[in-house]
Amino acid sequence: MPPYQQNNLSQQFSPEQPTTGWPVRLFVFSLALLAIALVIYAGLLFGYKPYLEKQIADTDDKINKLAQTISKENQEQLLRFYSQVLNLKNILDKHVIASKFLPFLQKVTNKKVFFTRMTATSQERTIALDGQTDSYETLAQQLQAFKESKEVERYIITDSQLNENRVAFKVQVVLMPSLFKL
Repeated sequence: MPPYQQNNLSQQFSPEQPTTGWPVRLFVFSLALLAIALVIYAGLLFGYKPYLEKQIADTDDKINKLAQTISKENQEQLLRFYSQVLNLKNILDKHVIASKFLPFLQKVTNKKVFFTRMTATSQERTIALDGQTDSYETLAQQLQAFKESKEVERYIITDSQLNENRVAFKVQVVLMPSLFKL
């Protein structure tokens, strides 16, 4: 037989060898990733965690030493002062301030109108105004200015009368909440 036929026959009857492909490579890659993750976890658990705990303990010791240098009387005074500052802040947060609605009132008031009396009530957000002007037309312009203002929720005219060529009036203006807060 020619030698090339024998080679061909031996190839046909030889046992098959498994080919290594994607599954084995993927498994090796996954094992490598798992090993890296375990090494990082062990490093954090046995190296970085004790380091952080030691830093925390050192800082706690420094705080305790510093606290011992301050007398109990000074600590109590500081606590009282802090409490007073906190209470004052809470009061000021709820405090009504007139400096916001007075510029607003100046802005919307007609030049021919002057107010003789003003009473503000913060709970109802109202300003009761007593004023005078030269005519009912000017009073109507003033009321229109209140109506067009974004800061006014509503207004109510409670009284108006003509006295000696002057119109005296009383009006209650309900303002938006933003004008009464700091």
